[in-house]
Amino acid sequence: MEYTLLRPIKVSSRKKDGPFKGAFEINIPYHHKIVEHGIEIRKPINTFYKSTPQGSHQAQIKTLPLTNEVAETYLKFQSIIGHCIINGEDINNQLRELLLSIHVPYTKEEILTLDFMGLRDVFSGFIKRYTEIHNEPNFSSEKQRSRMTKLMFAFITDRNIYTHGLLRIQRPEEIFVIDYIENKKEKIRVEVTLQVSESFLQIASLLKGLLNEIGAFCRKAENKR
Repeated sequence: MEYTLLRPIKVSSRKKDGPFKGAFEINIPYHHKIVEHGIEIRKPINTFYKSTPQGSHQAQIKTLPLTNEVAETYLKFQSIIGHCIINGEDINNQLRELLLSIHVPYTKEEILTLDFMGLRDVFSGFIKRYTEIHNEPNFSSEKQRSRMTKLMFAFITDRNIYTHGLLRIQRPEEIFVIDYIENKKEKIRVEVTLQVSESFLQIASLLKGLLNEIGAFCRKAENKR
């Protein structure tokens, strides 16, 4: 079973190439009006431009008007990111419910207060100690179990980016990026593509299936006691 997750790529928020090093960027926010179920909604479109060097001591930015095509492209990609967020939260809830139903060295109150990554840490300890499931095909080797918990770590890290970051589109290149705060102290920018978001959704399905398998095994084992 493949456990590969394509990750958003960190990129610099400042353009360093070219002879002029005083590069800069400008943000131009828009609101695109749409109607859904008879309700008028003004959707924010976050665009930005990077400067291009003009000789050794100057740089310039040429802006473009927001077209319906660009706005619709942004909103479609925003919708995909929304699906990533929803699927990430689904795994979060599924993992919490699993941990509440099995024997782990934590109280119900403690499980309920843990964030997604904290739940993953509890699960990682459980899957290592729960030797009964080590005979099952997807969990029979230490390498398999380790890959699953590492995959979950990467999945949660990316889910946090999608959930808490700001989606922006770099023009005129039409590159999608997300700006977010890492570890509550540093602003980071990553580039995201359709391939990256598709991979995230595929891994969500994989993790859901594996957690279902573990839950079913634990219930069956408990009934035999």
